[in-house]
Amino acid sequence: MSTLKNKCYYCGQPKTSMEHVPPKVFFPDKKYSHNDINHRQELITVPSCDVHNSNKSHLDEYLFVIMAINILANENGQHLALKKAVDKIIKRKPKLFKEVLGSAQEVLVDEYGLGELQSTFAFEFDKNKLDECFDYISRGIYFHHFQKNYEGKVKSRYQFVVSLDSDSVTTNKKLEEYRQFVKERLNNIEKHGQNTEVFYYKVLEEGSDKVFFQLSFYESLKIDIFLLTESS
Repeated sequence: MSTLKNKCYYCGQPKTSMEHVPPKVFFPDKKYSHNDINHRQELITVPSCDVHNSNKSHLDEYLFVIMAINILANENGQHLALKKAVDKIIKRKPKLFKEVLGSAQEVLVDEYGLGELQSTFAFEFDKNKLDECFDYISRGIYFHHFQKNYEGKVKSRYQFVVSLDSDSVTTNKKLEEYRQFVKERLNNIEKHGQNTEVFYYKVLEEGSDKVFFQLSFYESLKIDIFLLTESS
């Protein structure tokens, strides 16, 4: 175990720093907290080399921009992070925010599975870049949870995604059915994390070669992670 602590969670090279997974920026600073709680205590950290920490800072920024837009549309996210915290990031990256929101369109979704359509907005994002972001985060969570490196493939599925195609109502209904299925499957699974209002993860193991993580931000933004070894 002592040897493992000195090696990068991603590639196994010698450690040069500790990395937060997910990035620290997701956890509201105490000055933005609605109840004076410091959400930046006891965060998950893993050993990292320079390549897999500081050299990917641009990915962390892109990830937060995408997630921050969802936070603004999320009641719990607004409650915890406060609009001022997100506004600060918007001011730092106005061009990227404008670029992403420029693709926004109105869509109808059955958000609560009650057969009632509500109007919301959706926007396009760089899926390859977001997949790369969650590849890092997933391997970090795996390292933290199982105390070993993960060397297989990572597949991400974003529950906050809605369809913008010509038959968006039908497609979004199927997406909602998937979300409800996963919710029921994970209903009694333990939450892991010290700041669960902001972030937690759940784990399902299916045999020795399949692991499923669900990452939850602000109790409503869900990302499903499928970890598959080469043999599965």
